[in-house]
Amino acid sequence: MNGIISLDVAAALIQSGRVLVLGGSADVLVNLPSGRWIGGVTHSFLSESGCVSDAIGVHALDLTDYIASPVMQSYSYLSVGSLFEEIPEDGFSFALMPAFSEAHRMFSIYSALEPVELRHRVCGWVAGINLPSRQAEEVFIIDGMTGEIFWDNAVVLHCSLREGYDFCLDVYNPYDEVEGDSFQFSETTFSITDCLVNGAPGNFYDYLRQYAAHDIPTLQAQVGGAKFNVHVAVDNGMQHVMLTTPVISGIDYRMVRLYEQIGQNCLRFLSRESVPEGTELVTSLSCLGLFARMCQAGCPRELVPGVFSFGEIAHYLHNEVVVRMRIARS
Repeated sequence: MNGIISLDVAAALIQSGRVLVLGGSADVLVNLPSGRWIGGVTHSFLSESGCVSDAIGVHALDLTDYIASPVMQSYSYLSVGSLFEEIPEDGFSFALMPAFSEAHRMFSIYSALEPVELRHRVCGWVAGINLPSRQAEEVFIIDGMTGEIFWDNAVVLHCSLREGYDFCLDVYNPYDEVEGDSFQFSETTFSITDCLVNGAPGNFYDYLRQYAAHDIPTLQAQVGGAKFNVHVAVDNGMQHVMLTTPVISGIDYRMVRLYEQIGQNCLRFLSRESVPEGTELVTSLSCLGLFARMCQAGCPRELVPGVFSFGEIAHYLHNEVVVRMRIARS
């Protein structure tokens, strides 16, 4: 099962012992019964018929029928790197973490730099909300087994797969690289000012004002042949640049542009008809920065439900992508 369900149905599933990954509002998550689930705060979802904000209920991904021996574990920013070594060899790990937390920042480093064999079976999303009237303290994740709430840790569900199943991640990146200046940053951070522009000292805020004042770009880096994006937001009052995923020190970044018809392309990738044969369970992980464009694109086809987030975990910590997480017959 994968989709938005009522609170009564969610509570019944939890009490029956189902293994769930839940997304919903803060007041909903804290009132659910204890059980074998992890959850994170989000207010934006993709249903079978399109984009949804502030749904009545929760989004639920039910993994019970496909996994064995699930283990729930929390990781501080000091230990989050070790989760890669604890991914089951015969399964995968589903990770949740709060946006802009230290766990979020440190996970971005490890996900980019760990050997591929240690990170190729990790997925998940970064909890966050895009409503200015809400308080930042509402953004958290929760270990449903203990009821413990975390504002700065990651919570991970380690899953061994039942015999006959395999785990798959499909990523669609709607950005195309632009030839041009390269940027390096001295810190792994969510807020940037100084940087190197083509190897020379510069100020990234000043650079954007001069060269990209009317079209705030997205940055992209390549590590090990994979591309990952960083969404940029300019704070003119503080004269610095905020990011929804941290840049990593010492890595080259370039500005990228969107492919045409981005909303339609994302929805096409997440349509039911595009899911490979043999798939028995599929959910979608989409960047909150793509929400408006996907809403505007309409919904001519049945979609794969899922959540919108501040970061999509699929091997790496991504930003501004859409992901299909699938369990299929091997």
